[in-house]
Amino acid sequence: MSGLKAIRRRLSSVKNTKQITRAMKLVSAAKLKRAQDAALGGRKFSERLGEVLKTSIKALPQGFSHPLIEVREVKKTAYVVFSGERGLCGPYNSSVAKALNAEVKSRNSEAVCFAVCKRAESSINRLGLKLKQSFVSLPDDAGLWPMDELGSSLVSLYSSKEVDEVILIYTKFLSAMNQEVVREKLLPFSIDSGEGATEDAQIEPSAEEVFSEILPLTLKTKLFQAGYEAKACEHASRMTAMDAATRNADELMDKLRLFYNRARQRVITAELLDILGGAEAQRS
Repeated sequence: MSGLKAIRRRLSSVKNTKQITRAMKLVSAAKLKRAQDAALGGRKFSERLGEVLKTSIKALPQGFSHPLIEVREVKKTAYVVFSGERGLCGPYNSSVAKALNAEVKSRNSEAVCFAVCKRAESSINRLGLKLKQSFVSLPDDAGLWPMDELGSSLVSLYSSKEVDEVILIYTKFLSAMNQEVVREKLLPFSIDSGEGATEDAQIEPSAEEVFSEILPLTLKTKLFQAGYEAKACEHASRMTAMDAATRNADELMDKLRLFYNRARQRVITAELLDILGGAEAQRS
């Protein structure tokens, strides 16, 4: 009977776990819709802002210079790492940590890191990298994250030549089942106008002033967009992981029920044999 009780306890434990994972899956699915809309909407804003910036770049005079477009020898690199606040989201956080580790090892420059969310902070500390500043215990809405403060810190470090390069490491949302860890250079900012510039645009008061005003906004927009992408990926990864955990719980419960029924059948058979044996003994 002790074996039956153990199986019943295990079955009850798995059932409770399944209820938790299923609830987490439903919560993540609801949050994913909002985060996905924010990420996609942010991309549209970034594209429109990029068009304005490219138009001003195209009108810049020859030899124009700005502290944030100055390219210099990279001796020290600042990494801004976006991850999740919590775990239970499959390989999401570990993928970011692996990408950061690979990026640092592939370069000869000194590394200093900025962490966005608790898991990024933990990963940086675990890898033994220098943590300059961390932003943790952030709200679920990435639009409320202190990216203005982070952007000001990065601009100040680059302008004062304390770092020679700023790189973002975050996960880009592709679909609910597919996310990709990306590396994006934030500074120095490239003034390659490329495609997307508005032809024959009138820029007032001047291209230099418009560029100088829009560039800081563009940098902060990139930080916010990285946050939107990261949050959408976190919810998608957690939803997928909890869905897999729920299905695994169902399979385990089926196996436990089978074990329980077989064990119970053995107990009943043993009891019947004892009864029959006793009856035979009395007849003798």
